[in-house]
Amino acid sequence: KNNLAWLERTQKTTVTPNVFQADVATLSQTTEKRFKAIVTEPYMGPNIQERRSIQAIQAVQDELLELYKNTWREFLTLLRPDGVITMILPAFLIQKKLRFMDILSFIAGIGFEQIKLSETERGSIVIGNTHDFVLREIVQYRKK
Repeated sequence: KNNLAWLERTQKTTVTPNVFQADVATLSQTTEKRFKAIVTEPYMGPNIQERRSIQAIQAVQDELLELYKNTWREFLTLLRPDGVITMILPAFLIQKKLRFMDILSFIAGIGFEQIKLSETERGSIVIGNTHDFVLREIVQYRKK
């Protein structure tokens, strides 16, 4: 609610959201609508409160990768042509290095083009601080 109020105030526009909760695996079965935009922060793994080994983080990433691939396949069905997705992905901080989800080439390969949000190698924005174990990587794509 606060985010929509901020959007209306800063963009000088009226927003009529269509907000609902559903299982992403069957999302396209819950509505016949096709959307101009989808903004989401999906499940990002278990709550990590302490340092984990690289192997433990890899196990979390492997689990999330299948969920996220299914999510992007559903988005392909749900979006209008030229529709835009903004999604948050987890980025794990291990030994002062970020370990990103290995999904960007998959997203591009199924019919999306990246909208670069930064000049970084991944074209994304990472938010969080060095005290966090899981940071948020914001990515944005347009349906081709």
